[in-house]
Amino acid sequence: MNKIVFLLLVLFGFGCGSNATSPSAALPESPVPTPSPESAPAPAAESEWEPTSDQVAPPPPPPPPAVSPPDPAQHAKDYAQLRQWIKGRRSELQRAGEESASRLGAEMSRILIDSIFPYWRGTPWDFNGHTAVPRQGEIACGYFVSTTIRHLGIGINRYKVAQQAAADIIHLLCDTTSIQEFRSLDQLRAKLEERENYELLIVGLDFHVGFLYKKEDVLYFAHSNYLDRKGVEVERFDDSPALRQSNLYVLGSFSRNADMIRQWTP
Repeated sequence: MNKIVFLLLVLFGFGCGSNATSPSAALPESPVPTPSPESAPAPAAESEWEPTSDQVAPPPPPPPPAVSPPDPAQHAKDYAQLRQWIKGRRSELQRAGEESASRLGAEMSRILIDSIFPYWRGTPWDFNGHTAVPRQGEIACGYFVSTTIRHLGIGINRYKVAQQAAADIIHLLCDTTSIQEFRSLDQLRAKLEERENYELLIVGLDFHVGFLYKKEDVLYFAHSNYLDRKGVEVERFDDSPALRQSNLYVLGSFSRNADMIRQWTP
């Protein structure tokens, strides 16, 4: 009798209510690919915000950093938290699905101007710089443009974009109907004065590229400054030597690019 009981237990796998699955059933059907550096998500923040259906609006983004953070590691951690907040905000907007393109474009611009750019200020310039972590390593002007846009949540290849000529970067990232060329700084300023606050534009110079925008009716130039290797800074338009030294200005609107908006909130 004991032998019969033992054989029955072996036959049914000692499965008294355990509902166990076989090892093969627990494995995925195909291996999960290792994400490349371009597609790897930001490190999870300790206080990651997850949007919920009963929230009308998300909490405000993490505050921008001080000009000179005491701890680069903490700075990087805070930046990762910001990127997680952006991810949550995108999810909220995707579920809502009611915002106009102009409002979405303005929100993208505000996040870049008020939240992302401040973290990058003080990151040193280098011709070959391509760091993905603000204030750790160096960053060239084209990589500053492509990296900040990628960290906004738009799936561009920041390497391929940054390695283009300035005019080509603008044609890749801006509304093509908005692109214009100017031969003098005064002409460029006059055109910028017509723009709304927080419309984010990209400008290509003779050998340089960066962002232009108006905030509280003041014009600013955000770029990784190669002059004296100053690195990332936000200058007033009229105070920028890099702008004054150029003979050509190619201007386009990033925040009006419908393709960028669709990628941000598909």
